[in-house]
Amino acid sequence: MARELNILDLFQSGINPLEPERIANLNLTTLRLGYNYLTPLPPEIGNLTNLTNIRLEGNQLTELPPEIWNLTNLAHLNLTQK
Repeated sequence: MARELNILDLFQSGINPLEPERIANLNLTTLRLGYNYLTPLPPEIGNLTNLTNIRLEGNQLTELPPEIWNLTNLAHLNLTQK
């Protein structure tokens, strides 16, 4: 039985910039990218159309790419800044 990666947790992993080619073809439902000092968020995020939950808290984002609107299943987006 094949397994798919549904949750990718890169919380405080020190990734910056995010390399979109590494996640673009994953079938993710949850993506945790909190506290990585990301700026900007790559437009390829819009390719992850199965995402229901994105956590981007604690980054240095000043805007989101328009491709974020491709995420029609998105139910939770955390952009909290401290």
